[in-house]
Amino acid sequence: MTNETERRWNSDGKVTNNTGFAVYENALRAVAKERNVPLLDVEAFPTDLFNIVGRQKMDTLSKTKADGSIDVIHVNATGGMFIGVFIADNAKRLVPELAPYIQ
Repeated sequence: MTNETERRWNSDGKVTNNTGFAVYENALRAVAKERNVPLLDVEAFPTDLFNIVGRQKMDTLSKTKADGSIDVIHVNATGGMFIGVFIADNAKRLVPELAPYIQ
């Protein structure tokens, strides 16, 4: 499983991958491909989702820092449920044998 991307928005209103873990994520992808095992790419899946949902909605699902700014890494409880459902659905798709254990 890769890391979730930070939610940093470019001038076009799209999330860009700014996690700084590209080497790690690419290594995971390569190993999964080499060993022919499923990889839950939490960097790629949610990035697509964030871009569909948009910044305004995603900001409401993010934690707020002490200074009032939006935390671009961590989500609040509602955001956790939102992303969790998305990840669970993709896990069931990638590994159908897990479906009975994921609600």
